[in-house]
Amino acid sequence: MAGGAVLSLNSTDIFFTTQGNATGIPFLLIHGWAADQTDWAFQTMILVLLQLFNVVTMDLRGHGRSTLSQSCSLVMDPVTMADDAAALLKHLGVSASNKAIVVGHSLGGTVVTELVHGYPDLILGQVIVDPSYYLTPEVTEGLIPALEEDFDSAVIAFWENEVTYPADTPDYIKEWHKLRTWVTDEMAMNAAWVQMSDAQGLSGMDYLRPKKIAGIPRLVLSNTEVGKEVEDAAGIDDEFDTVEVI
Repeated sequence: MAGGAVLSLNSTDIFFTTQGNATGIPFLLIHGWAADQTDWAFQTMILVLLQLFNVVTMDLRGHGRSTLSQSCSLVMDPVTMADDAAALLKHLGVSASNKAIVVGHSLGGTVVTELVHGYPDLILGQVIVDPSYYLTPEVTEGLIPALEEDFDSAVIAFWENEVTYPADTPDYIKEWHKLRTWVTDEMAMNAAWVQMSDAQGLSGMDYLRPKKIAGIPRLVLSNTEVGKEVEDAAGIDDEFDTVEVI
């Protein structure tokens, strides 16, 4: 039955929704940093209309309605988030004989990368949209002191930066993202950003290369040539990888 529910894990309650064809191919969408599952409102509408998929959206831990336990020490790294996603997929009946397509944007793209790396037997295919590992350490590490000093002002600067959004991005998109970030849990968002930066290391290429799993179809969408350069440097599997600049 379509609707929202909560999966209680050791340190978080993951809020998720399901809709579409309950017996269709499981299709999980994972949002980015300081966002929530409403990022996918357009995509879920189309996917449901196709009646081919059991469409699942989730709020990452510390985001949206996915609360953290009082005893949680703000564990917000991409690997732990991928573990949450895997637990959700298993809860919904995903297995080696009922695999899922997984989609992630920004931080969600990095979470999907970790999910495929850690749980390849659950994955039928992956779509990664402008993953956060395209951001250089200068960007990720440079934002940390600004977030810690004045979260609200740092958020304004980040969403108005052309590294984050292309110059032709409508102003209302930036305003929408800014307002949404302001209502998040500041401590959780800072922790997520720091731990994302730590996980990604010195470069997107160095991060991605050991994470890739052969044999699982992978569609990557980037809004800049920089993303394609990272993918090229990490190595593209001509049989299973498709990288598009859009």
